[in-house]
Amino acid sequence: MFGLTVVDFENIESTVTTTRTGKLTELKLDIGVLKRGTTGFDIINNTEKQAKPLEFEQHSLDPFAFATSNTPFTLELNDNLSVNTVSITMGDYGDDFSDNLIIQAFDEQGVLIGEVEGTLLTDGIKFTSKTLTLTTDEKLIHSLKFIGGTDKFPNSVFYDNLSVSYTPSSTANILLSTRDSKVGSFDPLTGAFTSFLEGVNLTDIASSDRDEIFGITFSQLYKIDPVSGQFSLIGNLGGSSFNALGFTSDNILYAAGGSKFYKVDTKTGKANLVSDLGSSFLSHGDLVFDPDNEYFWATSKGSTSDVLYKINLDGTAVKVGNIGYKEVFGLSLNDDGNLFGYTSKGQQILINEQTGLATLEQNITGLTGAVGGATNWV
Repeated sequence: MFGLTVVDFENIESTVTTTRTGKLTELKLDIGVLKRGTTGFDIINNTEKQAKPLEFEQHSLDPFAFATSNTPFTLELNDNLSVNTVSITMGDYGDDFSDNLIIQAFDEQGVLIGEVEGTLLTDGIKFTSKTLTLTTDEKLIHSLKFIGGTDKFPNSVFYDNLSVSYTPSSTANILLSTRDSKVGSFDPLTGAFTSFLEGVNLTDIASSDRDEIFGITFSQLYKIDPVSGQFSLIGNLGGSSFNALGFTSDNILYAAGGSKFYKVDTKTGKANLVSDLGSSFLSHGDLVFDPDNEYFWATSKGSTSDVLYKINLDGTAVKVGNIGYKEVFGLSLNDDGNLFGYTSKGQQILINEQTGLATLEQNITGLTGAVGGATNWV
């Protein structure tokens, strides 16, 4: 599985509209990118004298201040990401100069492992831009250096649309959705969540053995493409309370909402009722299929904590017991058959399948919103 994240700086508040001050010295992004060094930079509002083409939208990044403009823009990448492709758009105003553009990639030891160059040709005083893409064949990128400018004004270009293509680390086999509209990988060894796309506030997600990922809101079904970073609306589910989603081992999609259990058509989004599980069951966030026993594990809202249930494919349900945690909105099974839950507060818990009672496994780091769903990612 691959991920693609594009950072356009639109969600970062601008620090300046016209005069570069180098007010900011730190840049942390959701994809685990950290700006290195102490050189000042600004988030530019692309209006008035700073007007730029449409692809730059409202905000762009200016990595230099005139007083310290000799330091290149350098980024260090998250160690949980296996990055091999990076692209970025560089732009500048003409002023009778042609900018030399360079991206350099370095491994963990700081050794140069890839470089791509380009030239930004001037067009009078108009703003022009060019996108450079760097791909390494085998070695993984640990840090990046972006260089753009002229001999007179080194490192003087504007940046936008930073794109990072990657695969999560081999142990990151859980996907989480969050209530601030993000989807990302969770590494159970490190406890870290790494977002790789955002845009839809999902109530749950599910992945099939065909490497397909689907998500639901309370009323709609989406297909998720982690490579392009796109959410594609499939259709309306036919209700307004859907909050649990899961695939069987033969790739049939089921959902739950309220007290009802459904089979979902992945081509149309239509949810077809299998059964009403009764007033004692109130779906509270997830379904995960147990292939050895051929039933779903599910969470139901209880008075003092969530409750663990088994739901058979014929639509009958069996109560197991109180989990001891509230808002267990995600569930997953590991290769050893252990059942894990994920609470809205960012806790991974280990659930006893015989009693339903859970114990805290770890607190999840890297979250910016409440956990809304989980799925195994094979």
